Amino acid sequence: MEAINCSPEQPVFLAKKSVLRDSSISWKAKGIYFYLTTLNGSLNFQKLCEISKDDIKSLHNAFDELISEGYLTSEEKGDRNEWSIIK
Repeated sequence: MEAINCSPEQPVFLAKKSVLRDSSISWKAKGIYFYLTTLNGSLNFQKLCEISKDDIKSLHNAFDELISEGYLTSEEKGDRNEWSIIK
C-alpha cells in the first residue's frame, strides 16, 4: 500500500487504517510500516537507527513481523536486502 498524497515536503499523509487494526503485529512494526510508506527512495537500516533509539536487531524483528504477516517482501540484492510494501 502506498501512502496517499505523500511527499517529503508535506507534513502529513493519508493512508488506510487496516494495518493499525491488525492485532497480529506490534505497535513498533505498525509505526515502521507507516514510516516506510512515506519514503521515496531506498531504505537504509543505519538511517533508521539514527532517527530512533532502536538498534538494528530490534528493527529486523519488526521487519520480520511485517514480512511474516504479508505487509512487506524481502529480496536479496547482492550484499543487501530490498523491501517492498505489498499491502
